[in-house]
Amino acid sequence: GFRRMETSLRCFTNHISALRGLKQLNRALEAYSTSYFLTKDTSRSYDEYKAAVTDITRLMTREQLAEYIVSVLNDYELKGLIQPPREQNVSDNEKREAMFCHIREWHREGHKSQRDYCTFVAKLALKPMSTKLAYLQRACMYKEALCFKQVVMDAQAAIKQCGSKNGTTDSISSGDEHSEDGMAKTILANPGTPNPFEKRTFLPRAWGWFLQGLGFKATKISEEQDLIRAAKCLKIATKLDQNNIEYRSEFDEICSQLNHIQMNEVLNDANEQTLISELGLPAILAEAAAENKKPLCRILGCLRFERDSLALFGADARKSLKESLAASAEVEARDVLIESVSIVVDKESTRNLQITFQIHLGPQRAKGKKFCDKFSRFGDDGIMTNLKLSLGAIVHKSGSIEEIDIGDDMIETVEQSMLLPDDISPTAVVEAARPSLEIDLPYRSYVLVYSDGSAVERVDKHPFCMSRVHYDHSDTAQDVWFQPTDGSYRWQQSASEVRVEVLRIAPGTVAAGLDVIFTPSSLQVINVSKGINQLSGDLASLIVPDDSVWDYDGEVLTIYLHKANLELYAAPACHSLTEWKALFADGFQIKWDDVAKDYSDLPRHSMDLFKQSEIEKDETRRIASDAESLRDKTVETDELRRRERQVRLAVLRGSDYVDWIEMTRRSPVSDS
Repeated sequence: GFRRMETSLRCFTNHISALRGLKQLNRALEAYSTSYFLTKDTSRSYDEYKAAVTDITRLMTREQLAEYIVSVLNDYELKGLIQPPREQNVSDNEKREAMFCHIREWHREGHKSQRDYCTFVAKLALKPMSTKLAYLQRACMYKEALCFKQVVMDAQAAIKQCGSKNGTTDSISSGDEHSEDGMAKTILANPGTPNPFEKRTFLPRAWGWFLQGLGFKATKISEEQDLIRAAKCLKIATKLDQNNIEYRSEFDEICSQLNHIQMNEVLNDANEQTLISELGLPAILAEAAAENKKPLCRILGCLRFERDSLALFGADARKSLKESLAASAEVEARDVLIESVSIVVDKESTRNLQITFQIHLGPQRAKGKKFCDKFSRFGDDGIMTNLKLSLGAIVHKSGSIEEIDIGDDMIETVEQSMLLPDDISPTAVVEAARPSLEIDLPYRSYVLVYSDGSAVERVDKHPFCMSRVHYDHSDTAQDVWFQPTDGSYRWQQSASEVRVEVLRIAPGTVAAGLDVIFTPSSLQVINVSKGINQLSGDLASLIVPDDSVWDYDGEVLTIYLHKANLELYAAPACHSLTEWKALFADGFQIKWDDVAKDYSDLPRHSMDLFKQSEIEKDETRRIASDAESLRDKTVETDELRRRERQVRLAVLRGSDYVDWIEMTRRSPVSDS
């Protein structure tokens, strides 16, 4: 068998050469990997194996690279190294396709000779990747597969795996562009540099926050979209890796879609709290508790300033306040956390700016007591002069010491608990489901019916599935209406008129009890006798109220809206501009080819131009037809003269008289 072969690379040469000849590069790579792990002294043969597997990966296509990575991830799941997907999942073929799309996007800016995933797979064949990198690769795959909930969970698992074993920040091993702690990407270098390409390293912690943000961003048609959480995650990614342009551009794109209130929430939650992700404060506290075996302490405080504007507490004011509190507590600025900034109203109806904060002291409780003793005089010295000039005087101070109980079940990071969605639990075991790929079809919001309310089985269309256009009303055979799914009304249109039938009028209602209000841009139907608003809304286009009427037969209210058709004054020959895509501005949108177009009641100036154009076209066609008939008659006459001449020439040459048909049979005319 395969595993009974010698462990030396030379014993695998023939086998690997055969696999390479058969273009089975994945199996060849697995053969190299098996041979390497069976070698007794791997340190000596690493360079030899690395050169061999690199040659293999350079020959592999993106599909083969994707298939190999997916197989490795599946193997990790079977061995329990990473958790299987618990939110969303797709088939193996879809996984390979998604990973292929991710690799193609990753290689988009790089030269074909600089394929980062070739190097990554070459290293993966000899040294297994870390679990955090496996989660990140799987998150990238599920992102392309539109499994955005699973992207969030895998990114959170990768952030959790980062931990604090290697310090509070990510590090990259020197000389290895695809180290265990990161992955390189080839991008275009800045103009003027000698090398046209450069390497950008994706740190796992920042990369995890970036992918988590993309998961929350999802797509516009997805129900899982949460732009506020996405902005918070991308804000953390930009803080952890400030040199990555992709993080910054994605963050700016999402910020452009948020309003001022949402941006204020993002900055309040992310600008301060997420710095803990960079500094690793919870990990530091956990290590201190483990080493000193003492309870940890923190100070909970509150300050109120005279001013009542949140805009005054900007980045400079935050930095100044943190430095002042750190100096008073004799700690570093990173141990000060500003929890919230808000406007409060006291009993005297005075509005003040309130700032709550935490100061983490570790096991040094004496510092906390010393700070609380002198906290009443905080701000009296000159250290906060600039801050008091912008925020006003301090009107209230409070502070207390609290012990922190750190147990085994303590959540790893503060920002993880802050941003973890309520409906996704890191420990809940749920059955993975396919992502929702349903399209919002227009027929879910309305149906096509006849005037009696019966459904339309098939709309009469042109053979090429285009709508018919009628300029004579007698040609329109089908009377089709658009009706919403609730059946409250239905409407249809022609070039100059919109007909609306209001249904479900209360029995016993008379015409005098109905009030129909027309404005150029809105319509409202009120049942005055019953106190019911039957129909109201802003119209999708303008109407002429003076030419709009309504009629009530005791059961159905019919409204005739006269279109303004202002667009026809600019383009009188473009009759499609008269079509309304919806009755109300916020109502359902109809499809263009649902029904035939009735242009029989075009405005007079457009109809006159259309008739004149049709007359001109008919005259042009008649002239062209007469010219073609004359040309055909001339050609036929010339042909008859040529035949008679050939017969006369044959008789003059001494031949017997024969007709032209017999002459042609005897001496056929060649095609040349």
